[in-house]
Amino acid sequence: MKKLGLVGGMGPESTIPYYHDIVYGVQNRIGKDIFPNLTIESVNVFDVLRLCSEQKYDELTKYLMNAINNLINSKVDFVALTANTPHIVFERLQEQSEIPLVSIIEATKDEAIRSDKHKLGLLGTIFTMTGDFYKAPFLDSNIEIITPQTDEMEFINNKISTELERF
Repeated sequence: MKKLGLVGGMGPESTIPYYHDIVYGVQNRIGKDIFPNLTIESVNVFDVLRLCSEQKYDELTKYLMNAINNLINSKVDFVALTANTPHIVFERLQEQSEIPLVSIIEATKDEAIRSDKHKLGLLGTIFTMTGDFYKAPFLDSNIEIITPQTDEMEFINNKISTELERF
C-alpha cells in the first residue's frame, strides 16, 4: 500500500476530517481492520493566511515546499494539502515537488462531473472565494461556481480566522 503525506494544520479543523475519513475509508474499501500508512506535516495556518493577505506567493511556496519536502523525507508516495487556500500556489508546488501532489480542486471538479453537477457553492477564506485559482478549472468544465456577496465573504472569512481556526 502506498504512503500518503498530508500537509495539515491549515487549520486543524480541516486536517481532522481528512485523517479520519482516509483511515476509515480505506478500512471500508478493503473490508478489514487496517490503518493506512500516512504522515501529517503540520504548518501554521496563520502564516499561510498572512502570506496570502500580503500576496507573498514566493514565500508561501517556499513555506509549503518545506512541509512537502519533510513528507518526502518520510518516504511518502504522494502528498495532499488539507485546505483549499494553499492551492493558490498549487501549480508552483507541483512544479517543484519530486512526487505527485493531489489537488483538492481537481478532485472536487472530477466528483462534480461524475455526479453531473453543473452549479456549486464555494465557501472558504476570502482568498479562496475571490481568487480565480479555484474557479478556473470548473469554468473550463462548464461548471458554475457561486460565491457569497462581498459582505458575506468578509463575514465568513472573519469567522474562519477568528473562530474556526481558534477552536
